[in-house]
Amino acid sequence: MRGLTEATYRNVFFRYFSGIDVAISPFITTVKGPSISARHIKDILPKNNYSSIPLIPQLLSKDPDGFIRMANRLFDLGYENINWNLGCPYPMVAKKMRGSGLLPHADIIDAFLDKVLSAIPNRLSLKTRLGRFNENEILSLIPVFNRYPLSYIIIHPRTGKQMYDGTPNLDYFSECLNLLKHPVVYNGDINCLSDFYNFANKFPSVDGWMIGRGMLKNPFLGEIIQTGKVQENTIEVFKQFHDDLFECYQSTLNGPGHVLGKMKGHWQYMSRRFENDRKLLKKIQRVSKLEHYETIVMEMFRQCREKECLWKNVSSQE
Repeated sequence: MRGLTEATYRNVFFRYFSGIDVAISPFITTVKGPSISARHIKDILPKNNYSSIPLIPQLLSKDPDGFIRMANRLFDLGYENINWNLGCPYPMVAKKMRGSGLLPHADIIDAFLDKVLSAIPNRLSLKTRLGRFNENEILSLIPVFNRYPLSYIIIHPRTGKQMYDGTPNLDYFSECLNLLKHPVVYNGDINCLSDFYNFANKFPSVDGWMIGRGMLKNPFLGEIIQTGKVQENTIEVFKQFHDDLFECYQSTLNGPGHVLGKMKGHWQYMSRRFENDRKLLKKIQRVSKLEHYETIVMEMFRQCREKECLWKNVSSQE
């Protein structure tokens, strides 16, 4: 998730939480011209990624030549697997015919894959939605996808126009499962163990599960899904994770404004683990100084230790 699950977050996350088999980076845009600066790909440089969890870089592009140059550079860095983002729903991206903005154009996607896959050494997977405007756009794309040696296809069963609103269209997802020749990974609305079981029981042939927002809300979720249980003292583990992340941002970001901006972004999701989460989030969003932020958060953790009811059960079916 762009702006949130970048290298610093990933490095800290995997020190405290388990249950994840592979991470996909926030998307990297391709560049014009032959030069790709280290700054442009800073997030996925091996020296900046300390976790043992495999990382797959994700590229956002409609330019096959730029994609080929970037893919080869990433291969030289050791990335044998890469992912093409065909799902980003944000209008500023889609209007430029990138992400989900490409989905109504099966001919362009066909030409892109035809040129790219014969010129890159990496294995390529896709992340897509059902369409930009209509769910049936995916039906024109499946014959295209089936012609190419893709590793797997991640499907978020909404349209780009929906963003993250409404409900996933599981009927169309089921049809995709029946028609696609590639392994399929399901993505979307997995927020608790019962969500996972519901989807797994409905789609037993799915090859994998991708979780974004649900993991930011409950970082214990991967462990719960994989093992059916969770480590003890979750509030203390969560506090250690928070403190480590906060410290790392202070040492890597330029100035308190950037640090607070990052932490406020994470609290949009992390606050869901606390009672009165809206009140807590509102209080954090109003903070403008690091010391005030620390006071609010440390007091909140203190109260949670004294009154366990303030910390939601991480195994709850919310």
